[in-house]
Amino acid sequence: MQAKTASANDIEHFIKIIKKYKEPTSLTADMARELIDKIVIHETVGRKKDRQQQVDIYYNFIGQFDFAPTEEEIREAKIKAEQELAEKERLRKERAKKSNEAFQKRAMAARWAANDGHKFPKRVCEYCGKEFYPNGSRQKYCGADCLEAHGKAEAEKRRNQKKERRYPQRNCKICGKAFWPSHSQEILCSKECKIINYNRNHLAYYHRKQSEKKAKSKE
Repeated sequence: MQAKTASANDIEHFIKIIKKYKEPTSLTADMARELIDKIVIHETVGRKKDRQQQVDIYYNFIGQFDFAPTEEEIREAKIKAEQELAEKERLRKERAKKSNEAFQKRAMAARWAANDGHKFPKRVCEYCGKEFYPNGSRQKYCGADCLEAHGKAEAEKRRNQKKERRYPQRNCKICGKAFWPSHSQEILCSKECKIINYNRNHLAYYHRKQSEKKAKSKE
């Protein structure tokens, strides 16, 4: 579409300039001065993939021309836009990765400086109680000796528990709670339950004797 009416002389002059720069490999300053009168760049519309920006080019002698793109040009432009978007995303991820790596390095350097040149802060050994710098985030003991001693102590504790729990777990006859008996005849879990059981048996014995006395008196 022609923006203004161009005279025959203007068109002829423009064609001569076009022929002068036939099949150029790049746009030079001289070409731009001779061919282009002005370029109007409009405000962008849309965001991300739908972002568009109109650019109007006004040529010398003939004014503005809109050249309708072919389907192939539209397809190529779409592919180029997608490639540019993918490249931007790749560069963004690469920058984010480098930024994160730099942050991790600064944080690690600060942590080492705060811990007198050690990776992890001081801890207290769970066996001997001494302070030490661990080699990992899960280290609980200051050395192999404390680790071995802890293992032996735990093994001994398990053996003692096994001895104490020689008999299978039972439910108390009074309160119903589960407990570990110390001998085969134990059926009550605590001293309180034993007192309750004694009082119940004593009361039952008293009522039984009273019933026997009444039966004899009737005879």
